[in-house]
Amino acid sequence: MRARPVPLPPASPSAFVAVDLLWIDGESIIDVPLVERKRLLESVLLEGEIVRRTVAVRPPVETWFAQWRALGFREMAVKGANSRYTPG
Repeated sequence: MRARPVPLPPASPSAFVAVDLLWIDGESIIDVPLVERKRLLESVLLEGEIVRRTVAVRPPVETWFAQWRALGFREMAVKGANSRYTPG
């Protein structure tokens, strides 16, 4: 996969939020459980001011969800901790 520039409006605050890791060192890891893929993501992606990783949240999620919405997020993805990635 090649890097490609993505134009961003200068007046809009933007950030890259990594949700999952599907390939590492040229190898597919879609059959690896999500918890392990997130651990691997932590080891290869350095967070910064505009680069973030999603967090794993355990029930109850109501407080986390309210805080998340208050920050302006409007969409989310929900996956089981031991789930494998299913393309499509």
